[in-house]
Amino acid sequence: MKVWHYLYFNTRPEAASATDRLRTTGNSVELRQSDPQWLVLVEQDLPATNEALEGSIAHMESLAESLGGEYDGWEREVS
Repeated sequence: MKVWHYLYFNTRPEAASATDRLRTTGNSVELRQSDPQWLVLVEQDLPATNEALEGSIAHMESLAESLGGEYDGWEREVS
């Protein structure tokens, strides 16, 4: 299943650090300015299981928190 995660950061360096970390694990990541913050938009292809989604969410929340950002949720492709 295709999932998009939204992480927001107050500074570009924080957002860029998150972007770099997420790309090293094979995620498709976009960095966008979203005044007054920076959006890190992550696209993932996950197995269609609750465990995979919950693990991914926990990872995104932890990463955002570790860099002073905020995890603002996810959405998935509807088939």
